Amino acid sequence: MSPTRRQVLRGAVPAVLGLTGCVSSDGPDNDGDDDSSRREDDRAAVEDSGRVSDPSVVKPRNPDGRRVLDPPEDEYGVGFLVGSTETAEALRFQPGVPSADVTATREFLAATDFTEETVYVTHIRPRSCYQYRIHSVTWQYSDVEYEYCRELRSPDEQCVADTRVGMALCFRLPAVVDMDVHSGGSSGRFPCEGSTTDYAVIESNATVGGTTTTEDTAGEDR
Repeated sequence: MSPTRRQVLRGAVPAVLGLTGCVSSDGPDNDGDDDSSRREDDRAAVEDSGRVSDPSVVKPRNPDGRRVLDPPEDEYGVGFLVGSTETAEALRFQPGVPSADVTATREFLAATDFTEETVYVTHIRPRSCYQYRIHSVTWQYSDVEYEYCRELRSPDEQCVADTRVGMALCFRLPAVVDMDVHSGGSSGRFPCEGSTTDYAVIESNATVGGTTTTEDTAGEDR
């Protein structure tokens, strides 16, 4: 198994320190500053915590209600990170995912610069006639959480009332993040403020072309 980027970076620190130990004691102030700068660069290369507002995200669906895509090594959990082009290309889409969603997700991954960015993937099971707006994503150590609001999809989007679909939320994090995701969560509200959906033209309980239903939100995400 190839080493992770964090392991490579950690291995680079002793090498840098070893080289500085061979430098003459003349000019110790300059040597110390250089060494400090190198360590700062190493720490900045992998970010164990951070937060981004209004992140880039793609949200492919699976109308069958199953998962949308799987990691190449079958490591299931609350979510997983995609940190390289090779990993992105090895992701497997489940049967039933529309080709347009597959294409959009592949293009999103292909446009990600994995030398400076990471994609976090998690799955939810929203009701078919609703969509999510993502406000922010926060990561710290082994935990990733996001904030969202939920609203009805536009009238021209087909959906089925009282039916749940599978959805993958693929967030582009503007940092190199290399960690094992052991926990995650979300917080949100309904409806979104400033919605562009014209609720007046959505017929109640329609099964095609949009819907509005009276429902509780318990279990919406899982």
